[in-house]
Amino acid sequence: MRRDIQVPEQAVALIIRRNALTDDCDNSL
Repeated sequence: MRRDIQVPEQAVALIIRRNALTDDCDNSL
């Protein structure tokens, strides 16, 4: 199961969004 190279752009966008949300929460605290 080595599909790291073939990652859908949607999944990447979701991860980036999640990271941004977590960062915002951390900054708020």
